[in-house]
Amino acid sequence: MELETAELESLRNPDVRNVLLDAIHQLNARGLVQSATWASELLNSLPTDDLSDSVPQIDPSILQHMQNPTYVLAKSFFDSRQYGRAASSLKPLQTPLARFLRMYATYLDGERRKEEERQEQEGWVLPVNSKLDGLRHELKRLANQSKMDAHLWYMYGVVLQRLQIKDEASHALQKSLSMFPYNWGAWLELSRLCETRDAAENLDIDNHWMKTLFTAHFLNETDAADHSHAIYERVLEVLPDSLYVKTQLALALYNMRKFDEAQQLYEEIFATDLKYMEGADIYSNILYVKEDRVQLSMLANRCMKTDKFRLQTCCVIGNYYSLRGQHDQALAYFRRALKLNRNYLSAWTLMGHEYMEMKNTAAAVEAYRRAVDINPKDFRAWYGLGQTYELLTMPLYTLYYYQKAAALRPNDARMWCAVGQTLQELKRWDEAIRCYERAVGCDDQEGLALGKLGYLYNRMAQEAQKDGRQHEKVGFYMDQAAKYYTANLAMRDEEKLGGEETAQALRFLAEHWVLKNDLVKAKEYGIRLLDFPGHDKDFVKTMLRQIHSMEGHE
Repeated sequence: MELETAELESLRNPDVRNVLLDAIHQLNARGLVQSATWASELLNSLPTDDLSDSVPQIDPSILQHMQNPTYVLAKSFFDSRQYGRAASSLKPLQTPLARFLRMYATYLDGERRKEEERQEQEGWVLPVNSKLDGLRHELKRLANQSKMDAHLWYMYGVVLQRLQIKDEASHALQKSLSMFPYNWGAWLELSRLCETRDAAENLDIDNHWMKTLFTAHFLNETDAADHSHAIYERVLEVLPDSLYVKTQLALALYNMRKFDEAQQLYEEIFATDLKYMEGADIYSNILYVKEDRVQLSMLANRCMKTDKFRLQTCCVIGNYYSLRGQHDQALAYFRRALKLNRNYLSAWTLMGHEYMEMKNTAAAVEAYRRAVDINPKDFRAWYGLGQTYELLTMPLYTLYYYQKAAALRPNDARMWCAVGQTLQELKRWDEAIRCYERAVGCDDQEGLALGKLGYLYNRMAQEAQKDGRQHEKVGFYMDQAAKYYTANLAMRDEEKLGGEETAQALRFLAEHWVLKNDLVKAKEYGIRLLDFPGHDKDFVKTMLRQIHSMEGHE
């Protein structure tokens, strides 16, 4: 914590401004526009009280390339997305910058060809980027010849990751970031390769404020949004005007299921910049969960006026139609988002939800599988797969996918309730009880686990009564059932909930306290049970007469 604070305080150093300016020039020269934009927005939010007197200098190699007609022409081709021509034009130049731009253009040309093939092909076989193997061999040769700079190591990491050579990809990206930590795209690539929190926190990269921002981003993707929130709170003290930091802070609140606070922060962000679009998709998810049609409609209109072809706009409008029950229209907008970016995780997951609503389980499975292929840490897609196979009554598959979701969100009571329910259906009651107890320990706000625990302990008591070898366990099981039924009843009374679950708890507790000879409690629960229609009134009246008779003998 203290180390992170010290790193963040270094952002107040006026020299950071010049360092970021140089980084932005380097990123733009190599066509890394998204990383350059991210760094530019961060630069714009830096404190301006104590500006450095020194004039930032552009890297001489960049100036040299800007005066080279071959590079200028190739960069023009690149900027107009003529990647094949850009790569061909750069072949005569052998500088690291020119090599990188040529390789990056080659990679993007391969990605575009892959997408064209995907749209032309039918079936489940997905095309691959045919340029990857050639790029890998060339970059490996340059590495062996010690001709790699930070950006070429980044390119090498990207290529290796796309080829699923993950350990080598992680090594290459860490080398890149050790040399040049300002490439946010490299940090994002590395985040996808870190499967655990320990892996993310023990990277072979020197401590730096960029590493702190990476840590906060990674924690926001895992079951540690509260820690991410704490880091972003400290970042906001240094960068109070950063919309990026505020958006990440709102995302942390969303992941913590603090929807009201997250909604308030998103509204503040969008009020600050009416054209700002980042996080609009997550904000629409909050409005969807809260069933706020009015606000969601207003958000959809604002996004349409700002940029109708942005990913976030498609997602917002898709959520709007989904809330209205127009699932075909919702799917159309999620598909439009995927045409803009096939790796847009939210669209795949939301498409899975829509197919589930339409009972198209085969399409739902495919959508969720695409989501976990893009990001195996996306618990929502794993959970969606569990729900799909639950609908298909395939409990072993259901259990597998719910367990994957619970492993990614071990502090989320909903995940443990889902695993417990599946184990209960498989009659693995001991394991189900452990899952429900884990859910209770994870602050089961929806109160699903308490009633299940009461029911299961009651069932286990009944089974133990039939088995003479387990007769001594009956009392323990009954006491545990009473404990959880009492807790569940208190929760339901506080929230003024009735229904079958409340009646079930009352009936068990009335009978239990008769057996325990606590007639006051037994009578209290028995009288309450009379208020529930549909229950066996004769049974209740007989039990109350029994209690009355026992009271007379006392």
